[in-house]
Parts: sequence; C-alpha cells; structure tokens
Amino acid sequence: MNPRSIILPLFFCSLCTFAQITDKLVDIRDGQVYKTIQIGSQIWMAENLNFTTDTGSICYDNQPSNCKTFGRLYTWEVARQVCPQGWHLPSDNEWQMLERSIGMPENEINMIGFRGGINIIAGKLKSKTDWKSSSNLVYDDIGFNA
Repeated sequence: MNPRSIILPLFFCSLCTFAQITDKLVDIRDGQVYKTIQIGSQIWMAENLNFTTDTGSICYDNQPSNCKTFGRLYTWEVARQVCPQGWHLPSDNEWQMLERSIGMPENEINMIGFRGGINIIAGKLKSKTDWKSSSNLVYDDIGFNA
C-alpha cells in the first residue's frame, strides 16, 4: 500500500448527529468500545477508530500494537465508508461548530485551510499523552484527546 494514500484517523468518524448522548460508543460490528464527548451541541468520538478492514487500512508502522494505542490508518476511500452506523466524517461546517464551542475567534473560523494555531485553540483538543515531543500548548482542556 502506498503510504501517501493513507490518512490519519485523527478525529475520525468524529461527529454523530443522531446518537443519544452517552460517554461511550459500542461499535456493533466488532464490539469495540470508544469514548465519546459532547462539545457544544455535538457528540464526537474521543478516540481514533480501530475497525479492521480487508483492504485500505493499516496500523502505524505496520505494528498491530499501534492500532490498539492510536487506531488504524485508512485510505480516503475507506475512511468515507468505515464509520460506525449513525456516524460520519465531519464537514467543514461541523468543524466550525466545534471551533466556536471551544472559543475560536470568528475571523479564524472563516479561514480556509489550517485553523486553530493562532490562538492556541488546537491545544484544547490535544491529548496529554503519546506525543514524541512536548510544547507549551495547552493540553486537552475539554477531553477530546486528539
């Protein structure tokens, strides 16, 4: 598999618009349990998806132990199809709703491309663990654990 065709599942299957508000999601396909979090009016997965597919997904560094820790890496085509029932990849509009909920200024929300670095908003979503380097960013203020 060409590594350039893989995307990270960070924030993968992040938004659920029809789910009941809970603190977990049980994927009925394989029984795996994922933490969820309500941010504003939205429900997001607070863990990366680790659903095994026949093709189009791998573990980071091809190490199965990395799938348990970090979730799987998926091609874009597979990523668009692999979310649990009732879940989907978020649209930019849905990301903007999340960004408003965590305090991003409107002028930055309306930017095209990368957002979240100007006012350290991205740090509010950043996990406290599993980073190769540390920085002075705020970490995981809301429990998103990215």
